[in-house]
This record gives sequence, C-alpha cells and structure tokens, in this order.
Amino acid sequence: MTTESAHKRHAYVKSDDPLVGIWEQEENPLHTTTVIYEIGVKKGRFIVRGQDEQDGTALKISRVTWNGRQLYFSSVFPPTSHRAEHVFRLIGRAKARHEVSYSDEDGTFVDEEVWIKRKPSSRSTKLLKHRD
Repeated sequence: MTTESAHKRHAYVKSDDPLVGIWEQEENPLHTTTVIYEIGVKKGRFIVRGQDEQDGTALKISRVTWNGRQLYFSSVFPPTSHRAEHVFRLIGRAKARHEVSYSDEDGTFVDEEVWIKRKPSSRSTKLLKHRD
C-alpha cells in the first residue's frame, strides 16, 4: 500500500481513543503556540477543532483522515489565511509528535513539536464550540 492510499484510508475509531482530548504544545524555550486542538470522535471518525486561546479565534479544519497510526488534518487561521498541514502521532499515553508543514514568503517549512494532552482538571478552558 502506498503512503498516499494509506493516508486516504479511514479506519473506524472508538470514542475512548487515546487521541481524544484537548492538546497543547509542550512548553519549549524557542516558541510555544497559543493554539490548542480538541480531538473527538463522531460516528467512528475523528473530528478536530482548533482555537487560539489568546484571542479566541477558531481555526478552520478540513481533510481530517486517520490511517490507524497517524491523524492528518489541514488548518487555516482566518485572520491571516495562514494554512498548515498537520500530522499527530502518539508517542506516549498523553504525548504526541505533531508535525506541522506550512509555506510563507520565506519558503516551505516543517516543524516537529511535542504536544501533551490536557488533564480534564488542568487550566480552565472554554470547550471549543462544535461547528457542523
């Protein structure tokens, strides 16, 4: 099976999958984003919502796919039309490798980040509004 066909395949997902929850970038000395992602399951498929916690802006999320190992999705930050491609892969019980690919006037970039799942009781956060 090619990477492309594996990428497009949809595997059934249970509602208690370890990816389900609210994810934030692990703090690091270079830069930590204020965007969080909420990953859920609806009708056996992953759904993703993104929000900038600093200003409340909701990201537009599309092309959510799951190949059984990695979660892929695209995002657009509406105020700037910044587009990015994302790959989430678990590397621990509440830790994920997040690969972000994007282009701007300076070129094309790929960042590898570590993200952690928020504990339900940590930092009060407004749950992201469901937008169907």
